[in-house]
Order: sequence, then structure tokens, then C-alpha cells
Amino acid sequence: MLSFSLPSKKCKKILLMLHGYGSSAANMMGVAEKIICNDIVCVAPDAPYRREGGGYKWFDIGDISNPDHNSLRNGVISVRSHIDAIIDNLVKEYHLTYEDVILFGFSQGAMIALDTVMRHEKLKYAIGVSGLFYRTSEQNGKGKTALLIHGTNDGVVDYHFALEAKKALVDLNAKVQLETCEGLGHSIDVQGVSAIKDFLKKIV
Repeated sequence: MLSFSLPSKKCKKILLMLHGYGSSAANMMGVAEKIICNDIVCVAPDAPYRREGGGYKWFDIGDISNPDHNSLRNGVISVRSHIDAIIDNLVKEYHLTYEDVILFGFSQGAMIALDTVMRHEKLKYAIGVSGLFYRTSEQNGKGKTALLIHGTNDGVVDYHFALEAKKALVDLNAKVQLETCEGLGHSIDVQGVSAIKDFLKKIV
């Protein structure tokens, strides 16, 4: 587990950062350096499975350009207990509450981050970048807020999935902000970084 924070008298929030398929916690630390603000510690775990060809994966995704949605939904469900255990341990380690934990995810990590916050009774905030969202019966968005960031030229997870995610989250009664990055591919740009920093400053 890697962590990054600015010098501060007290850590008030935890940003749990979940990387994408084939990536790693180390890559998330590069993002953390761009979005960090006072009183937040950024924490990133490696996913539990190694991916053939390098990096880590939370679950198998198959051909993401032609996604098997049932398989992806089941993959998200399969890691729930693993993510919950990480959050439980962070709350104890930093002596904070579940309401102080913010989830951030990129691509595959975004699927997990959004699902986790919408189904967890005490979590409130999620940031999903270039990901998808799958509805399940355990989810409830009341009192929760999600920031979605997606590029219109994303060749891995098409932009229309961001529009579908926003609708599904709104249907769950969550408050949703969609930051559309014109011309951006499967990545985070300056516009996305700025949106994330603004979102975090409102929470802390």
C-alpha cells in the first residue's frame, strides 16, 4: 500500500485510489501528486491479481471494446469484500470515520469505486474517471455525491458509458457531476485534474 500527503497537522480525509487494469499503485501516486490538497492522505493499493504482460488487475475484463456486461458486473461484485477490508483497515489506522473516506478510481478502478460508495451505508463520495457503473440491488445513492470524468475520444471505455453512468446514479438519488473532456482519450488531463481538486476542496 502506497501513500502520499502534504505536510499537515492533521489528516482529515483519506482518498483511496484504485488503479485501472494493468496498472499499479505506483501509477496512482503520480496522479496523487497532481490532485493532492491539504489535510488529505492519498492511499493506493495494488489490485490482488497480477496481469499477464505486467501490472495488476482487480478481475478479468475480457474484450473491453466489446464488453460482456454480466461478466464485468460479476467482477465488480467479486472484489467487494477485498475493498471493504481495505477501507476498514484505513479507518482504524488513521482514526477517522467512514464518512472521511473518499474513493477514486480510474477505468476498472472507477467501476469499483462507484459501486463501493453506492452500496456502502456510510461512504459518501466517489470520483470515477473513464469508467463504467453497474446497478445492483444493494446500491442507494441518497446523500451521496459522485464526480464522473470522461474523455469524448476514449477508445477503451466509450464516452456514452459516462452518460449511462450519470443517469443510473441519478436514478439512485445520488448527486452527480459529469466533467466532459472534449477530445480526450483514455486518460486524465488538466481539466480533469482541476475538477478533482475543486471536488476535494469542497469536501475537506
